[in-house]
Amino acid sequence: MYVREEFRDRFRFTKNTENYLVQLITDDIRPTTHQNRSLSVAEQLLLTLRFYATGEYLDN
Repeated sequence: MYVREEFRDRFRFTKNTENYLVQLITDDIRPTTHQNRSLSVAEQLLLTLRFYATGEYLDN
């Protein structure tokens, strides 16, 4: 998806940190169904952190 430097610039932490956070929250927010193409835990985490950082859902 992202190269290492782009990921760090965009989210302000490393992929290792993302993986650690995903492990911590997976049981709490894992989709219970794959209907409607629900977002993965990692996608939910990254979208949320991006929103907190910028106040926007999308990049310009």
